[in-house]
Amino acid sequence: MRNLRQSGPRGARKGRLSAADVRACAVEPKWEVGRINVLLGEGQTAQVLRNLCYLVYQSADDPKKSQWTNLVAQIRALFGVSLREPVHVAERGEIVMQYDEANGTRLDLSSAGRGLQQTLLLLTHLYANPGTVLLLDEPDAHLEILRQRQIYQLLTDLADQQGFPGHRRKPFGGGS
Repeated sequence: MRNLRQSGPRGARKGRLSAADVRACAVEPKWEVGRINVLLGEGQTAQVLRNLCYLVYQSADDPKKSQWTNLVAQIRALFGVSLREPVHVAERGEIVMQYDEANGTRLDLSSAGRGLQQTLLLLTHLYANPGTVLLLDEPDAHLEILRQRQIYQLLTDLADQQGFPGHRRKPFGGGS
């Protein structure tokens, strides 16, 4: 994501998130928010996926915010897996995150398919940065056709909830 620090509607930040490049690393250090933004700006989305999840999870402490609960439910509905809570392992300075498959198998986030990781990146970024305007380039790459429609609808609904009902090109050549 190129975090352009220009003001947009209602003072929103604008950026470009390159979700097609995401492939979670096996080990991810815990970064401060400023470093997360720098890495996103450099297009290093794989370096921050667990950090974004951790930010959203931490916001769950606020009873007014249910982003983590929503995120877990959305990923379960789309991919049939249950996200585990991200854990900061202070002794190693890293964030560990796993998920459970429908059959009960527990795997590290780096084992997830690209479509799941890409979707998780988009959703966590939107939840962690409400009011950010994103220009998404092929947000449905690496997804089968039915998931493409589901993800498109989910992203547009989330953008509408956050107050950005702007122009969207419909997928599959549907025009504007």
